[in-house]
Amino acid sequence: MGLSAVFICMLFLSSLSHTKASQATSCANVCNPCRPTSNTAACDYLGLTYVPTNFPAGVDKIYLEWNELEVIPSSSFPNVPSATHLNLSYNKIREVERQAFKGMLKIRTIDLRGNQLTKIDHDFFGLLPKLTFLYLQNNSILNVSSTAFTGVSALLSKVYFSDNCLKDIPWQALEMLKMISEVDFDRNKIQTSSAPPKLRTLMPIEVSVRQNPWHCDCELTPFVKWLRQGSYVKSPYNLTCASPSDQEGKKLVTLDEETLCGVTQTLDMKSTNTADPDRGIFFTATPIMNHTNSNGTDFNTSLALNSEQSNVVTTGEGTIDYVLLLPVADASQFENNGPHKVASCIAVLVVSALGFTYFLYKVIRSRKTVNHQVT
Repeated sequence: MGLSAVFICMLFLSSLSHTKASQATSCANVCNPCRPTSNTAACDYLGLTYVPTNFPAGVDKIYLEWNELEVIPSSSFPNVPSATHLNLSYNKIREVERQAFKGMLKIRTIDLRGNQLTKIDHDFFGLLPKLTFLYLQNNSILNVSSTAFTGVSALLSKVYFSDNCLKDIPWQALEMLKMISEVDFDRNKIQTSSAPPKLRTLMPIEVSVRQNPWHCDCELTPFVKWLRQGSYVKSPYNLTCASPSDQEGKKLVTLDEETLCGVTQTLDMKSTNTADPDRGIFFTATPIMNHTNSNGTDFNTSLALNSEQSNVVTTGEGTIDYVLLLPVADASQFENNGPHKVASCIAVLVVSALGFTYFLYKVIRSRKTVNHQVT
C-alpha cells in the first residue's frame, strides 16, 4: 500500500512538471503574458527575428529586448492600444519603417538602446500622443531629421542620444518639443555647434554634451557664449577642447572670442619701409622735383614707392610734386575682428592725421628750399 502511494505521488509530480514545461514553451512561442498579474508580454531572450503579432489584448508592457530583430515594419503593433511600455533594446535593428508604432496611442516609453540605427528620419515615430521617454543610446546615429518628431506627443520630456555618432546637436529637431526637460548627447562625435534657437519648451531644460571632441575655433563662439549664459548645460566645466593642439584640454567656458578666433590687438600696417615692410606703422613725405637748373641739366629726384602701398596722395605745385604715403590697413586684419574693428579704424585715422600734418610741414619746408635753390 505504501509503495503504491509513493508511485502515485511521483506520477503526479511528473505530470505536473510536464504541464508547466508545456505552458512555458507555449508562452515563449506565442509571447503570452507570462506574468498575468502585471499584464506583461515577456518576449525577451527568445532569438526572435520578427515582431510577434499575437500579443494578448490589454497588454501593458511589451519586452522584446535581446532578440535578433533587424527591421521594425510599419504597423508592427496594431492590436495593443493599451500598451504603455515597449522595450526593443539590444537587438540588431537597423531600420524602423515609417508608422512602425502606429496604433500605440497610450505608449509612454520606447527603448531602442543598443541597436544599429544610423538615422532618425522624418516622421520616424508617427502619431504617439502620450510618448514621454525615448531611449536611443548606443546606436550609430549620424543624423536626426529636423522633422523627426513630427506627430510625437507634446509630453515628450526626456530624450537620450548618448553614445552615438552625431557630429552636431540637432537643435531644430528639438525645437517643436514643448515639454522637453532633459536631452543627453554625451559621448558622440560632436566637434562644434551653433547656439540653440529659442526653444519653445515650457520646462527648464538640461542639456548634457559631455565627453565630445570639441574643436575650439571661431565657429564655436556662439555656442560658448550660450554656454555661459545660464544653467542649461549639465556640468559645463567638464567640457574641454580636443583640438586644435594649442587649445587641447582647455575648458570651453574659459575661452573668449579672441582666443577662439585668434584675434590680436596689434595693427599690422603696410608701409614703405622696404627693409621690413610688415613691421610697425610708417609714413613719409618726399618732394619729387622736376625742373631744369641754371646749366640746363635735368634735375630729377624721386622715391621708389613700395608697390604694395595703395593709399597715395599727390599734389601739384608748380614744377614740384609731393607724395604723401599714409599708413594703409590690410583689410584682412579687420575681417571678423568684432569690437576691435572700431578701435583699429580710429587708430588708422589718428595716424593718418599725424601723417598729413607732417606732410604739410614737408611741403612748406621743401618749397622754401626749392625757392632758395632757384634764386
